[in-house]
This record gives sequence, C-alpha cells and structure tokens, in this order.
Amino acid sequence: MNRAIPFAMEWYGSRHISDLELRTWLEQRFAARVFAINREPVADEVWVESHPRGGGDFPWRVEVYLPATSLEEELRHASACAQDTRCHVLASDERISPYTFVLLTPTGDMLHVDVETSALDESGTLIIAGPASHPVGRISSATRLEPALLTERLSPLLGVPGSQARMTESIRPPREPASPYEHSHPIVDGVHYRFTYSVSIAWEARPWRSLQQEAEDWEHVTARLARLYRQPFCAHSEHLEQVINIPGGSDSECRCIWLDGVGRREVLTKHRRRAW
Repeated sequence: MNRAIPFAMEWYGSRHISDLELRTWLEQRFAARVFAINREPVADEVWVESHPRGGGDFPWRVEVYLPATSLEEELRHASACAQDTRCHVLASDERISPYTFVLLTPTGDMLHVDVETSALDESGTLIIAGPASHPVGRISSATRLEPALLTERLSPLLGVPGSQARMTESIRPPREPASPYEHSHPIVDGVHYRFTYSVSIAWEARPWRSLQQEAEDWEHVTARLARLYRQPFCAHSEHLEQVINIPGGSDSECRCIWLDGVGRREVLTKHRRRAW
C-alpha cells in the first residue's frame, strides 16, 4: 500500500503493545528523542499514537510522528520493532495498490504480502491473504512467443521451478496510438512490440524488494532472455510506470527498457498530461 509522504512512520502490530513496552523500545531506538505517547506533545517531544484498530491479524496500530528519510529507513525501524518486541509488524510499501504490504517478522524476515481485499474494504481489517501476487515483470516481443517454451527458459533465470511460473499473454493491434497520452505497446524504430507476457510466480514466501530493485532484477533477466532468443525484447516494470498528481487529478508516464542482450534503450510508451 502506497503512502507518498512519510510524515509519520505507521505500523500495525499482531498483538497489543503497551505504552511502557513501546516507550522502552522507542527510547532505546531513538535515544536522543523524548516521546509523548497518546497525549499532546510539548516542546520537542515526538508525538506517538498507539491504539487498537479492530480485529484481524493486526489489531494494533502505532504511528510515530518522526519522518523517515526513505521507505528503506522506515522498514528498518519497523523490522527492529518486530524483532525487539517479538511481534509481527505490517508496514506500508510503495506500490499503488492498497492491498500489498511488507510483513516484518520477529526473526528478521521482510516479506511482501497481500491482504484480503473484502476485509480491508468493508471494515478496514487487515488479514494476510498470502504472498504478494503482483507480476515480477512483463516483456514485449515483436513476434509471438510460445508460452511453454518461454516458461521453460525463464524459470532458471528466475531461480524457480517451471511449475511455479505463471504466464499471461496479451496482444495489441499493430497500430499507432490515437494520442500520445494513451497506453501503447512499445514501438522501436518502426517495429511494433505488441506481444506482451506478464510473468508471475506462485510464491511460498515472497521476499520484499523495492520497486527499483524489482525493475533492475527484471531488466537483467530480460537481457539474458534476449540473448537466449537472439532477438530484442522490451522490459516493463511498475517502477517505470509511476502515477503522480497533476492539476485536476493524476496521470502516469509509462516507459520500458528495450534490450537486445548487448545494449539498452529507454522507450516512452505513454506521455503524462500536464493537466486534465
């Protein structure tokens, strides 16, 4: 779940966390700070809210009004809280979807998970549904690929058995987009890369990776795949398709990376509007 401005570090705990337990941990973690837990802060005190939030797997909510400099820093603090208090902690990730989170465990694991959509939508309850199911990436090709052969070649590159890889194919018409603000398949030097394959993995446990890390990993896999097929591909990732606010709403700029196994080129597939 995305939280664009880290004004406060916000976590969800798998059990009740007392004010004393929380204060002890905070003062050990942030020795130079003084904390006001569940009361109005004075002077240079840091405001902290800690309270129950209903049922589900994570019935406790903690907000520390001490901005983190990055998502990675916030997750390091959340992971330390999980390990020091022996409590599972759920923290926001950077994805647009409101149903994906990072699960921090008392043993130090950082896992990417989905929560049950109906429980969150209907009552705000957080219940783990399983490992995060979003694709590891997508590739576009100028020619149609045989999904079974693609799965066979991709599986060792991803480090998973072929039975765990999932492939979804989509085919776009061979035409230019009506507008530069419409989604389009990549067109490179007049060649239409209109056959797109979305690749997912049936994870037992999915390690958390930042959007940038996922994009870099997928580009590396796609470059190796291009060498195997001896043809270029375009690598797509969520990191290259970010939505931002613009006057009147929000819009995305979509890019991909063209790879032939030797070189790379960034390709713009959708322009972002300046305003609606």
